[in-house]
Amino acid sequence: MKILWKESERGSGKAVLFPYVWIEEEFRKRKLFPPGREEIQRWADRSASADDLLEDLYRNLHVRVVSRALAELGINRKNLHPELFSSIVERAGRGIIDLPGPEIVNRVKTALAALVSERLYGQSDPVSIYLLLTNPPFSLFILSWSDAKIESSLRSSKILGQIATGLERLMHSQGGSFQKTTSLQLFRQARALLKAEKKRRLDSEKAQRERDKAYRFWIRSLWSAQDVRRSLSIRPCELEDWVKDGRIPVAIRIEFRKWGQTQEKRLFDPEVIGAFTWKMVQAWREEREQKKREKRKKRPGIPKKNGDTDRMDPKKRPD
Repeated sequence: MKILWKESERGSGKAVLFPYVWIEEEFRKRKLFPPGREEIQRWADRSASADDLLEDLYRNLHVRVVSRALAELGINRKNLHPELFSSIVERAGRGIIDLPGPEIVNRVKTALAALVSERLYGQSDPVSIYLLLTNPPFSLFILSWSDAKIESSLRSSKILGQIATGLERLMHSQGGSFQKTTSLQLFRQARALLKAEKKRRLDSEKAQRERDKAYRFWIRSLWSAQDVRRSLSIRPCELEDWVKDGRIPVAIRIEFRKWGQTQEKRLFDPEVIGAFTWKMVQAWREEREQKKREKRKKRPGIPKKNGDTDRMDPKKRPD
């Protein structure tokens, strides 16, 4: 059974035959599980030329070889971002598919080292470096250069020491220097900074919760307008006047909808209301009454009706 790619459809009049078994053998001789024949046929169907089909074939071989090398290092390619995995494949080089297994692993390790080195370049903040080096995927890249297996390292209490060891070897392979003692000192510094920041955040959250609790308690302690009138023994009209002129301050105004209209509920601080004495209220009341009297004096008289000007009080009519 063969797949047929017809170059004559593109005008050359030639036909190229690729047996399935030949493509499958390209995978098997590299100890890779071959793709299914339906997948191979899809490669052929989307290829515009024989060269394109071969390009798909060797690209797939390249990806699978790198994936296998990563798996041997304890790294699952499915857990890597596609762009990061593509960068590893590109850095490993196309020629690795025919190299011996150990050499392929070394080429992939070198690609991982280059990625870590580039990401570290220009970094100066201890916390940023610590988080980069101790979290996947870069922690896995570094651990691949240590003596320990990645799976056991992730569960080990000595993981920071193993990362420091792997980082020293990794940077040496790139012509750089990052001593293990330097890494451990940086890790301690970063952990102290993170611990202090966590404490500051927890303290801030606790203080905010206490403020929220005190605020809710204060809200529940507020008085309604009826409570204020009862405490000061004042009439509703007096309360309205003294709220308007600011003598009785409103702590909170709450707007709500009722019967299709926007209404307002006013709440008052009992501590503020409690500071008002009976003498103060009496003084306000006298002042209020005085203003009302002055206002009545300034009010113009009611004009008389037509014809009333000639009328005279019978008691004052001349004999």
